[in-house]
Amino acid sequence: MKHLDKFYNQKDVPWVKLVWNAHYQNGQIPHATTDKGSFWWRDLLKLCDMFRGISSCIVGNGSTVLFWSDVWNNHLLQEKFPRLYSYAKDKRISVAKFLENNTVMAQFHLPLSEQAHQEYMEL
Repeated sequence: MKHLDKFYNQKDVPWVKLVWNAHYQNGQIPHATTDKGSFWWRDLLKLCDMFRGISSCIVGNGSTVLFWSDVWNNHLLQEKFPRLYSYAKDKRISVAKFLENNTVMAQFHLPLSEQAHQEYMEL
């Protein structure tokens, strides 16, 4: 868990920089992609769900936080807005990418139901 904390917080540690640069330099989020890397790294990734279950994200630039399925701002948005989430085009989008193009047409399959539209307005 300490290794995952160092990794997700992008601490100034050589192996952290190496893994980010080797496997996630294109803005990919580790727990949203297929397992890759050494056997050591793949073993650590098996603990991601547990780590994410006991931690909360501080968004920062939003590049390593999933918009819908990471806890940030004390909410898990896929549970807070389930109807709207069902219309999402990319359920594994990062906060940064969601905010880059935050239009209804870009983010959701249209037309939205009345309940989904209400959730969108609340969002």
